[in-house]
Amino acid sequence: MKWIREDIYGTNPHYAINQFALLDDYLSNLKHNVICVGDFNAYWAGTWNTNRNFTLPKTSSSYTLHTPPYNQTDGFSYVEPRGSKLQLDHLITNIKCKRIILNYDWDFINNLNGYGNLKKDDYKNITGILDHAILKADIFM
Repeated sequence: MKWIREDIYGTNPHYAINQFALLDDYLSNLKHNVICVGDFNAYWAGTWNTNRNFTLPKTSSSYTLHTPPYNQTDGFSYVEPRGSKLQLDHLITNIKCKRIILNYDWDFINNLNGYGNLKKDDYKNITGILDHAILKADIFM
């Protein structure tokens, strides 16, 4: 999965809702081991396995949610509505793991891959290339 997209043209008020409904049906019907990672444009803190999860309610009954903790050095990997730092990147899985460690990786910023002399502080208002770190997961079975 790449990400849950927003309707940038404002023509379909159910754009993200429809994407979540399709993803919820798809994931909840899979019968094999699944790890789904991405930018979901959703914040599930305290609501994942409750009746307040309107985005992936069927999936949340058999999958666990893993979200990276807030880290000051990864500031541009979070959105800040109303002054709060919210993580929108998540790992969702139906695999029973001993431990999952999530963090953000900024190592892609280098001269060899087209990012020139940019530093992560330069990403606040950038367009056309990644604007935040890559979510990295270490999974211990």
